[in-house]
Amino acid sequence: GIDIAYSIHILMRYYEERDKGAGARESATSAVNTVGVAVFLTAATTMFGFLSFSISDVPPIVEFGLLCLAGVFFGYALSVFLLPAALVLRDRRRDTVERRRVESHRLLDWVDRGLARLSMLAERHRKVVWGVTLLLVAGCIALAAGLSTAADMRSFVPQDMPSYEIFLRLEDHFGGQDTAVALVEGEDLLSPESLRSMDAFIGEVLEDPRNLSSEGEEVYFKGDRVSSLSTIFKALEGKLPSSRAEAEAALERAGAEYGFDTSALIGPDGEKALIVFDIFFLGEEAEKEMAAILSDGANETMISPGSPRYRVTGMPLIISDTMDKLFSTQIETSLLALALCLLLVVLIFRSFYYGLASISVVFLAIAFELGILRLMGWPLDIMTVMIASMVIGVGIDFGIHVAHRFREEVYANGVEAAEAVNATVRNVGVALISAAVTTCGAFLILAISSLSALRRFGIITAIALASACFAALVLEPSFLASIALRKEKKRA
Repeated sequence: GIDIAYSIHILMRYYEERDKGAGARESATSAVNTVGVAVFLTAATTMFGFLSFSISDVPPIVEFGLLCLAGVFFGYALSVFLLPAALVLRDRRRDTVERRRVESHRLLDWVDRGLARLSMLAERHRKVVWGVTLLLVAGCIALAAGLSTAADMRSFVPQDMPSYEIFLRLEDHFGGQDTAVALVEGEDLLSPESLRSMDAFIGEVLEDPRNLSSEGEEVYFKGDRVSSLSTIFKALEGKLPSSRAEAEAALERAGAEYGFDTSALIGPDGEKALIVFDIFFLGEEAEKEMAAILSDGANETMISPGSPRYRVTGMPLIISDTMDKLFSTQIETSLLALALCLLLVVLIFRSFYYGLASISVVFLAIAFELGILRLMGWPLDIMTVMIASMVIGVGIDFGIHVAHRFREEVYANGVEAAEAVNATVRNVGVALISAAVTTCGAFLILAISSLSALRRFGIITAIALASACFAALVLEPSFLASIALRKEKKRA
């Protein structure tokens, strides 16, 4: 979906040169020398967008970024080396062929004229357009303040999968199948002091106000669904052992009379033990609250020196920590992608203003992404968290092609700013629309996936990239015209 855009731009420029009467070799050379620079920039910025994923703490995101980076590199290399060579080999013995120009194709002509008129209208009323755009971006950012995050793997599972349906039935009949675990570490965990500490930790968790409803019922952690040394001893003897010897005898009795495998809760050296809570999954926010209850209970129990150490884990902690990482990952990767892309474009164009105009299209796209996520009630998950960096790397492609062609019209062809806007959109409009359709179409295919996370990822990415293309063809030309007029006034 991304790579095919590079070939489209090379092809469109090649056919434009052929229409002017140039031979195959000259047309291919001209295409690479002109639009090839823009294609290099778009490929490089896209690779930077994917490279930014390498700083993520989530391994699948890192791997996704590196694999996509490699795919974009090979796609770019083939479009600027193999494609022009193939065109020359195909057309080198042919005379100049009169191709059907855009103007002779009614649909393409209608698209071309419509885009040119729209961009010229935006250029003539640029202050109004900029004001409306800023209000739209501000509104979307305000909506994004209420975005939630989701890190539970259940959201990736097809809800009608037989094995998942059986899993839900197990929960209905036998209670929660998720677990939260506390790892207890101390010198002698069978001593009466250690056992009282474990019992106190369980009490802290069960009696935490956040774990009790207004009626006093246990919400997250339930007393009858806790497995630990202290609960076993209370079940067998009605009380905790008063000595280590009594504790060892109770463990032997539990194994001999009831067949209980005590090694599941205490290590052979007696210095490590587990406390296991069987829990229900009640949503990401509930998982965060459960994680807080466990962490606070561990901190409260370890107040006295020499008491066992408690380290908590399990799905609530993992989901809570992952949710905290998702939003920071979105910000870090987006800022890195933005900085790398802006730096490269500024260096190639040798102009900060042209670089800023090229990258301006992604601000609207990212704002749209966040606003739509909020309006649809979709969370930031392990898939949607990558969209902002992708939109920066891929969406800036549209802005680069418009800025590159505008500069060519103004500086190489000596066209005035207003006419340069019209010529730019007329020449690259169809190519950009074609690239947007193929790229957005590739992501929209994910909308038919049975995985809800993939569906959200595909739909939001397609909408964001489509808005970037719209911004490049309608809004960006007015920015470029302002830059050109400013430079003309400066020279005057």
